[in-house]
Amino acid sequence: MKKNFFIAFEGLDGSGKSTQIKPLADKLKEQGFKVYTTAEPTNSRIGLMIISLGTKWRQMIERSLLFMPRTG
Repeated sequence: MKKNFFIAFEGLDGSGKSTQIKPLADKLKEQGFKVYTTAEPTNSRIGLMIISLGTKWRQMIERSLLFMPRTG
C-alpha cells in the first residue's frame, strides 16, 4: 500500500514553480500515484503584471532589483 504525501512548491511569482511541478506530477503518475495539482493564482499587482508580460517579465524584474535597497 502506497502512503499519501503532500508536496508544496513555494517561490516568487514567475519563478518557475508550475514549470517544475508538471514533470514531477507526470513522473509520479507513471509510477502509479494519484496526483492532484493546484495553483494559487496571484492577484497582486506584481503577479498580474508578470502574467500579462509573459516571458518579458524576467528582464523587467532584473532591472527593478537593481534599485531595491539592500537590507542587513
